Amino acid sequence: MPRPVPREAEKLCVFLALAILHPLAAAAAPVTVGEALRTCETALAQGFTGEDAARCEWYARPCGICGVDAPRRWCIPEGTPATTVVRAVLTDWQTKQMDIPAIPAAERALARLYPCASAP
Repeated sequence: MPRPVPREAEKLCVFLALAILHPLAAAAAPVTVGEALRTCETALAQGFTGEDAARCEWYARPCGICGVDAPRRWCIPEGTPATTVVRAVLTDWQTKQMDIPAIPAAERALARLYPCASAP
């Protein structure tokens, strides 16, 4: 017959499981507008090169056409510099809640800022 486990040991096991799983859950949380805004501001201050610039572009200028037959949701004019697009999105983000997910907020901003021309 197994020995009963003391309550303290059960509590310790639960605590350890939560301590291990909490960082994993936090890592899976989407990047917020506030976090992306700070990353983008740092990237722009550093000349928009390097890792922060790549992260910023991932958040503020996500894929406009993802998938083979996906419809275009925004149309950035050919030759528009990435920094111009990012600055426009950052301006839009200034009016948003800082704790909402960054990529959907950027997608909505890009659709408003760079609408695609309607086909006749």
